[in-house]
Amino acid sequence: MTAIELKTYTDDETDEILTRALRGKDGRLTKADAITLSGLPAHLVDDSLDRLLKRYKSRLEVTDDGELLYTFDGMVRRDEITLRERLRAVGRWLARAGMWAFKVWITVTLIVYFVVFVVVLLAAMFGGRSDDRDNRGGPDLGWIFWLFWPDWRYGSTYGGYRDAYGRRLPPRDTKGRKKLIQAVYDFVFGPVRPAPDKLADEREVLGFLRAHDGRMTSTDLVAMFGWSYRQAEEESTRLLADYDGDPEVTDDGVIVYAFPKLLKSADAAIVPTTPKMAWERVETRPELTSNKPSTDTLVGGFAVFNLLVSFFAAGWARTRFGLAGPVWDWFFTGFPLLFFTLFLAIPGARALARKVGDKRRDARNRRRQAVKRIIEADGKPLPAEPDVEALALDLEGEPDLGAGGDKVLKFPRPAEERGAAKKVLAGTDVAREKQIGKVIFGGDDAEAEEPKQLKR
Repeated sequence: MTAIELKTYTDDETDEILTRALRGKDGRLTKADAITLSGLPAHLVDDSLDRLLKRYKSRLEVTDDGELLYTFDGMVRRDEITLRERLRAVGRWLARAGMWAFKVWITVTLIVYFVVFVVVLLAAMFGGRSDDRDNRGGPDLGWIFWLFWPDWRYGSTYGGYRDAYGRRLPPRDTKGRKKLIQAVYDFVFGPVRPAPDKLADEREVLGFLRAHDGRMTSTDLVAMFGWSYRQAEEESTRLLADYDGDPEVTDDGVIVYAFPKLLKSADAAIVPTTPKMAWERVETRPELTSNKPSTDTLVGGFAVFNLLVSFFAAGWARTRFGLAGPVWDWFFTGFPLLFFTLFLAIPGARALARKVGDKRRDARNRRRQAVKRIIEADGKPLPAEPDVEALALDLEGEPDLGAGGDKVLKFPRPAEERGAAKKVLAGTDVAREKQIGKVIFGGDDAEAEEPKQLKR
């Protein structure tokens, strides 16, 4: 009779076997299911499931008998980039590349057309009819230069600022003033926004854990970010993996996520980030530009003027200077027509997108306020208002009838999880978890008995 051979596996081999066994098995799984599907020993499956929770998008649930249920939803890695994310990244890269290319185009075009304007102005001033040559005054065309460089006539070459009578004026304070070319960029592309801090949300979660004795529930994440319970559960398992947490299951079958290692601190002066609740994250309408209205009017008016002139410029150049042919037609009409159409179309499209986005921003803000009402209700029934009803699926609402026969919605989970967290903390020696012990090696001998504290 042949005995079953004793097999040994490395952690990587165990994870590969279990991953292969679970792949395609959507839905909930118990530890016993994982053992049966893989054929691995129980102690190996135990450790491997913990590692897979960290590696793959997953959720933890618990039954009323205290049985843990694992949900992996297709074994999608946490660090895997989806097709949608790839397309979005490519779109952002193309947008940035196109923006910088168009900025270069704007700069070159402004310089080129400035030179063209100077040549045309000189031709108009000195190349007119012979009877005009005796006119020594000529029109004052300095305002054309002011459109491009407002302070050109006040540089050091001209001896500083002067009034209309040539008298010296005190220097103008130009500190902090925006350059015209930057105002043009802002008009087209909008104000430069700082890059988002990708770890800001993480610091808020860690600040919440420090402020709540290292314990949290999925409801806490819902309250902070307005997520659905499904997303909050997925993020909770990720946080367990990233910050050395452990799930604690109460007698009522509620999971409380514990992070006791985050409570230890050697410096009382370290102030964690204060977390915001979802209803405090109100989205405001973004600015179209950061320019003054007069500056936007100037830039927009200049673009409209050039756009209109481009329809006739080729004909004028042909009649006045004899510049005919496809190249000159493109230079005087085709190129400026295309350029200034794009110049005005981009801010127009941004304005339209902002208007369309207003409805979405308003919907997201209303959702945040509805989350607030649900969390603060603490399990009590709420009127079945549209914004509250919209969250029934995401936040596990239960329809019911009120005292007057009206339809109401109950959201019991926030109260259940809040009570579970209190119960866990009541049976935990938090003060002991916060202790870091005495310094027994390293540091100054005189301070070896106690941990270093910030000297105030």
